[in-house]
Amino acid sequence: MPQDKQPMVPTSKALQQWLDVAGDLVSRIGCDDFLARFSAAMAQILAFEFLIVFLYRPDAAPALLHDSICVARHRKGLKNYLRNTYVLNPFYQAVRKNPEPGIYFMKDFMPDEYSLESRHQEFPVSLDSFEEIGFLTNDWPSGMQELLIVMPLNESALIEVSLSKKEAGGGFSEYEAETLKTLFPILYALFRKHWEYAAHRLAPELEEPLLERLFHQFGQGVLSEREREVVRMILLGHSSTSIALNLDVALPTVKSHRRNAYAKLGISSQAELFTRYMDSVHQTRG
Repeated sequence: MPQDKQPMVPTSKALQQWLDVAGDLVSRIGCDDFLARFSAAMAQILAFEFLIVFLYRPDAAPALLHDSICVARHRKGLKNYLRNTYVLNPFYQAVRKNPEPGIYFMKDFMPDEYSLESRHQEFPVSLDSFEEIGFLTNDWPSGMQELLIVMPLNESALIEVSLSKKEAGGGFSEYEAETLKTLFPILYALFRKHWEYAAHRLAPELEEPLLERLFHQFGQGVLSEREREVVRMILLGHSSTSIALNLDVALPTVKSHRRNAYAKLGISSQAELFTRYMDSVHQTRG
């Protein structure tokens, strides 16, 4: 009878590498270069293409705290994400449900029955079935796998550390994920303590506070609350089957709400829905 597969445990060498850099991080708590030192420390433990640190707060767009992106075009892609496509990102939507602290892959936050057809060229994304989330923000590097360190700091602030690596090269291994899980309690403690000392410097002004509210208000005064709910889920990439499962209603009911919403908006396709939504974004921003 075959033995059960044993979980992968980080080697003493990996843990020693962390201990070698952890002292430096402790000494930089509260300092302006803490996140840069943290990025450098992580590079000593596992291989990745780049690291990004985001701050999430209620009713606000994600705020960029630090990144190690070197390619100019990819920095433009990051700007596109922060200005436009973050609201469609599975993790951003998961933040609203208060995820537990820990280590995750982006695929852990994907909705069931994800629909690629609900993306459109009018939105600054490209359909790409090889991407984890089914689409690619314009100018963002393709074929990346994301490993996330999720650290809620209090009821109004959550830190996400996103590590990206090419899937074509194998992506992140189970061993690398387990290494981060082993180190997570220490990482979490470091960030919580750093936040105590540096929150006033880590919380920049809200750059795009209107997009999330606009997203949830889209169709207000025209659509019923249920129709707006269905439309929002279409924009997030859910198929009709996924919408039915999430709202606990019959599939024909979802299709009926969808038809009614399209008729009231004067459109006939998902492509037109995306165009109408983006028009409302542009009008609000002037």
